[in-house]
Formats: sequence, structure tokens, C-alpha cells
Amino acid sequence: MVKKIKINIQSDDKIQNKDTSILDFGGTLLQLETHSAQFRKGITKAEFEKFTQIQRNEWVKFSKQTIDKKHLIKINNIISSTRFYVIDASLPFPIKGFYLIPNVSLEVVKNTLGGFILKLKRAVANFAKEYEQYIKEAREVLEKDGIFNINDYPMNIHNRFSINYRFINLTVPSHINESMREKELIKFQQMVRETRETGILALRQGFADIITNLADTLSGKLDGERKRLYQVSIDKVEQFFNSFKSKNLFHDNELENVIANANDLLSGISAKDLHNDIDLTKEINSQLKNVKTTLNSMITNYKRKITI
Repeated sequence: MVKKIKINIQSDDKIQNKDTSILDFGGTLLQLETHSAQFRKGITKAEFEKFTQIQRNEWVKFSKQTIDKKHLIKINNIISSTRFYVIDASLPFPIKGFYLIPNVSLEVVKNTLGGFILKLKRAVANFAKEYEQYIKEAREVLEKDGIFNINDYPMNIHNRFSINYRFINLTVPSHINESMREKELIKFQQMVRETRETGILALRQGFADIITNLADTLSGKLDGERKRLYQVSIDKVEQFFNSFKSKNLFHDNELENVIANANDLLSGISAKDLHNDIDLTKEINSQLKNVKTTLNSMITNYKRKITI
């Protein structure tokens, strides 16, 4: 069963002897680990002494590629896509390797990760079928320079690639003494505050980047620059608007209003409309500049607030 994050903190910013308050983020912590064998090996001193054509062999730099990288592209793409997906679906968390997933998105995230894992298993199975051939290919390239070593190739290749995740519960242990417990509660307070601050800033900065890119593109076109406006740049505003509904765990009403206004501004407007109507482009660009200014001010003010 998936557990909610419940972090024990103290009310009224005072350390107390017992847990008197529980902070519910409305999210769940996801721990993600991935592994992908890259088939690169450092060149031993003996191999280096044998090797005389380092400038001519693209497989060798200061280490050697023991399997042609093109055979790893599909596997690495799946693993990279998994990581990008989790980052996009989550809010940042102070502990490396952990991601804060909105509870309303849990089932979608679990199903999507399951899909990635299935794709990886299939890709690794296909890789394993050709593994002996890939080794033979590597032998032909590396052996002539005396740096092929069959021990560089693990026998069980399936466990060299993986996507693992779990949902965890984070809480202060109940069995520790009061002195240690107070220290842990203080750490939790700091982590809660940092989680809130980084989450709010990440969302504000993320939307600011979208608006800045769109506004700068329109300004460039109006100034005669050869900038092309793509529909995807406009669609990103609505996509952010939709995802923000679940990601707004810390109730940033100020940002919520800005996003809603920007989404209303661009609702029903396409890249083609802006390409064909110069007056509409000027009006949209003027308002987007105001949104951009507002967002930059929000980010600056919030950074100032949390550093005081």
C-alpha cells in the first residue's frame, strides 16, 4: 500500500516533547534508482604500453569502449526518459534521489513507471540476444591494438540495467530519547521549510521560463528577427496550467492567479493566428511582457523573503 508522507513537526514553531502536529503535503515520496552499464573500462598500464594508435581508434580515449555505444542507445533512452518523466511529474525534495509526487498523480505515475520497466526489460532481452555478437565485434576492433579483454564482459547482462522505485514514509522514530528526538524534530522543520520553499520557487521559475521563451519569441518576430513560433510553445502554457492543479501542494495562490490569467489570455489562440495577425501579436506580446515582469518580481520577492 502506498503511504502518504507524514512528517512529524511541532505546532507554533516550538519543540514539544510529543508529536502534536502532522504535516500532510498531499504528496508521497518516491525514491528512484536507475542503473545502466556503459561498457567503458579504464586502460591498464599494460594495455596502454601495447596501444600505439590512440588517435586513430574512436573506441579508445583514455578509457576504452568495450561495446559500440550505438547498441546501448535504446536502453539508455528508456532510462533517461524515466528520469525526465519523474522530474516532470514531481516537485523537488531536499534529499537527493527523492521526489515529491502529488497524491492525485500516484496511480498514473505508478502505471507509467511500470510501462518504462516493461520497455526496459524488452530492450535488455533484445540486447542480450545479440550480446555475443557485440563482443565479437568489439574483439575485431580492440584486439588488433592488444587491448581486448574478455574479462571486461559480464556474463549475466540482465542485472546490469535496471529501474527501481519505491514509495516511502518519512517520520521521526518513536523509540529515540527525548534529547535526540528534539534534534530530529528541528531537522524535520528545516526540511519541511526547504521543501516548501524549493517547491514554490521551482513552479514559479518553471512557468517564468515558459512565458519568457514565448514573450521573447514574439518580441523577436515583431523586431524583424527570423524567429519561428511553434504551437508547442503556446500549448505549454495550458499544459502547465493543467499540471499545476495537482502540483500546487503549498497553495501558491499568487502563482495560481498568474497562470490562470495567462491561460485565459492564450485560450483559443494558435501560432497560425499570431503569424497572420500582427495586431493580435502585438497585444499578446504586450500582455505577456507584463506577465513576465510579474513573475520575475514574484521570484525575486520570494527569494528575498526566505533569506531574511
